[in-house]
Amino acid sequence: MKTNLERTIKTDQEAIDFLTELYRNGECFHPEDDAHDVVWHGLKSPPTGYECELLNLLMGQIESNTNIDACEILIDLDQ
Repeated sequence: MKTNLERTIKTDQEAIDFLTELYRNGECFHPEDDAHDVVWHGLKSPPTGYECELLNLLMGQIESNTNIDACEILIDLDQ
């Protein structure tokens, strides 16, 4: 994975930065999905099991620590 997963998300801006990085790296997925269940098409290095755990953890932090709707941010980035 290209996206930096070694972080903690505590603020709205940190959430937006993380989601933007995921999007720009072509590594975004539906935030409500378990990253282990995603079929990662077209990635040279799809996330490992450990990276999937981190992705799930970070999406959970967005939900619990911020006022950000991750789905809305990713949709906005795609337009």
